[in-house]
Amino acid sequence: MNQKPILKQVVNAFGEIGKETVKEGVKEAGKVGENIISAKDLLGLSHVSEEEYEQKKRMDDAKREEEMAKIRQETMNAPGRKVEEEIKQVRNEREEEEKRKEEEFLAQVRAQREAEARERESMMDETVNPHKKKKKRGSALAKGKGKASMADMSATGEFKGKVD
Repeated sequence: MNQKPILKQVVNAFGEIGKETVKEGVKEAGKVGENIISAKDLLGLSHVSEEEYEQKKRMDDAKREEEMAKIRQETMNAPGRKVEEEIKQVRNEREEEEKRKEEEFLAQVRAQREAEARERESMMDETVNPHKKKKKRGSALAKGKGKASMADMSATGEFKGKVD
């Protein structure tokens, strides 16, 4: 029985807290609403007459025109880019790069061919049958084919090793 009044008191206390929170929230919202600044207040237009507004507008336009004239003057007097020279320079650089790459490629091809030729020669020396090798031609001082020397002949005038 004692629990019901305690529960009622807790619920009532929560109700009181909720009411106070709502009252404080409303007061703070009112303060926030008072502190909101409109665009006119930011620009200073709310307390300005039409004449003052027109004068400020003319001053702003004059400043803008002055800045535009200054920018135009700077762009007219500033030296421009020399596009044609830049294009020529880029073309020359590309051509030089292509020539350099082509020379490197040709050097690689030459080196590869030389290596292949050396390899072929070494393979030929190793694998070729000596009987199939091309005969080397002698000089004019070498003895001829058909003439036999006295050392090759026997006492009877015939060639050695030849059997009749």
